[in-house]
Amino acid sequence: MGSRYQQATTLHIIIFLQIIHSVTGQYKIIPPDKPVTGVIGKGVILPCQLKVKIIPERLSVQWIFIGNSKNIDVTTYDGKNIYNPVHEYETYKGRTNFFRSEFSKGNVSLHLKNVMLSDKGKYTCSVFFENWYDEVVVDLDVAGSFTQSRKAEKEDLKAKLAVTSITKPKMYGLDSIVRNIGLDV
Repeated sequence: MGSRYQQATTLHIIIFLQIIHSVTGQYKIIPPDKPVTGVIGKGVILPCQLKVKIIPERLSVQWIFIGNSKNIDVTTYDGKNIYNPVHEYETYKGRTNFFRSEFSKGNVSLHLKNVMLSDKGKYTCSVFFENWYDEVVVDLDVAGSFTQSRKAEKEDLKAKLAVTSITKPKMYGLDSIVRNIGLDV
């Protein structure tokens, strides 16, 4: 009796491991091979590509910005919520899009609009199914266009000149001092 129990238990363990292997072997996120560069004021695509045979409808995707002091949620897609599956967080409100028509091809990339200098950093793309999870990190470098950097330089120069004109004392010649105090010379 003990040997039949051991055989049944062993068989169950083998079947369980095969199921786990088939589920985990089906899905994989392909990491980007290099950092992505976005231009200030323009849009950029943060790539996140699943290598899959079949995409479950109840797919969930979460994008997170990995900051120096804390992580910031960017946006999520929840395939379980059929009425409002996309949620953008405050800092990124109106600046993100998923390519939902591409989900069936494994494309869960994020379109980040109106790139800002503060967007520079690492982003995590996390993908969830019923009993599967994986994530990949995407590096975003941010560059400014020539005209935008020139505008920034002009604004910086204006600010410096305004501060200088406020803080720098005016120099008067002896003639103007004499005239100002009303002396006749």
